[in-house]
Parts: sequence; structure tokens; C-alpha cells
Amino acid sequence: MDLPQTIKATLLRRYKRFLADIELPDQPGKAITVHCPNPGAMTGLALPGAQVYLTKPQSKTAKLPYAWWITDLGGQEGMVGINANLPNKLVAEALKQRLLPGFEHYIFDRAEVAVRPGTRLDFQMHLAGEKVFMEVKNVHMVREPGLAEFPDCKTERGTKHLHVLMEMAQAGMKCVMLYCIQRGDCTELSFAKDIDPNYAEAAQKASKAGVRFVAVDCVVTTRAITIAREIPVIGLDR
Repeated sequence: MDLPQTIKATLLRRYKRFLADIELPDQPGKAITVHCPNPGAMTGLALPGAQVYLTKPQSKTAKLPYAWWITDLGGQEGMVGINANLPNKLVAEALKQRLLPGFEHYIFDRAEVAVRPGTRLDFQMHLAGEKVFMEVKNVHMVREPGLAEFPDCKTERGTKHLHVLMEMAQAGMKCVMLYCIQRGDCTELSFAKDIDPNYAEAAQKASKAGVRFVAVDCVVTTRAITIAREIPVIGLDR
């Protein structure tokens, strides 16, 4: 997925979840408030002094001059996408182009699928005439080299989605839980039991019920973020 033009800046602080102060190279000493499109903890990605990349707002009603999309950790860790709204767009694009690893033969049907009153899943597709339902989660937390973890904060909504997928799988439907890792330095994904034990427990139950768990990583640059490859999801009893 091609990105809007990005602008390099230095992070001063992140606060109130959706706000951050940055400094532009040509305006030293001036703090500019920007939008942070991520409600999570952003562990290791929001340290003062970090090099970040911004875009100008895509909405005409935006109240802030920039949105923060990427943190550059440098070295082997490289660039990390922090926009939590992006994974659904990345997955939709890959599904429609039949480029999503492990799903190249699936046909995209629609997004935002109502499966019961008050509950929607991200995507519906089909394979050989059989419907398949998919929920997508954004991932970017790494606390040990090479190991992506989800979630980075407690997520009752995420746990609810797992229970819905589990019940649908028990009823004979094909269901997928997909984790989109907006970075390219990971070889496995696991669940952060110390952060949200309820989510980790729900993942175990959903896996045993037949929900398919998949993780994909991304190549992140200042020009594009692209889903690259499937990596193993570990810690689940099959």
C-alpha cells in the first residue's frame, strides 16, 4: 500500500493516547501537536527522541496538521508502522489482489460483516463455495528480539471477537484470526499473557474450537507498507 508523502520529525512526547508533540527539523525548539492513530500502549515505539514519520491529514475536517504513521527504531529493528487503522486496509488490498500469504486462492466478498446483532467481523471471503470469516488485529509490540506479541494492552473487544469466532467455528463455519505485524524483524508471534491473560486464554479455546490463527509481517518504508510473509503463531494447543 502506497503511503501519502511522509515528513521526518523527532518525537518529544506522546500523551492522552491520541496526541503527540513532535519537532520538525526546520523548526527546532518548536513543539507541534500531531494525531497519534493508535489507542494501545505502543511499547518501545513512543520514546522521547525517537525518529518518526508523519503524513498530512487525509480528512478535510482534521484539526491537527499531521498524523504520526511510522517510528524508525534503526538497526535491525528498522521501521515500524504505528497507525492502528492501517492493517484492515492492508489486508483488504492483499485479499483483493490475491496476495495475502496463505489466502491466494480465496475470493474476497465484503468487509464489515454483521454476524450477529451488535457484532461485526472484518472480512468475508469464500473458497470453493464455502464462506470464510476473518477478524484482523494490528500488532507492533516486540519485547524479545524476533518475537511479536499481542496484545500490548488489555482488550475486552479483542477477547469478545475471539469468543464470537469460537462459537461460529463450533457451529461449523470457517473462521480466521489474522494478526498484521507492521514491522519486518519478527520470526514468530505469541500472546502476551502477562498483559491480558483473558485474551490468551480465549485464543487457546478458539484454536481448539477450530479457528485458524495466522500472522503476517510487513515491509515498512517511508513510501509504502506491504504485507510480506506468513510467520508462525506459537503457544497454541491444537
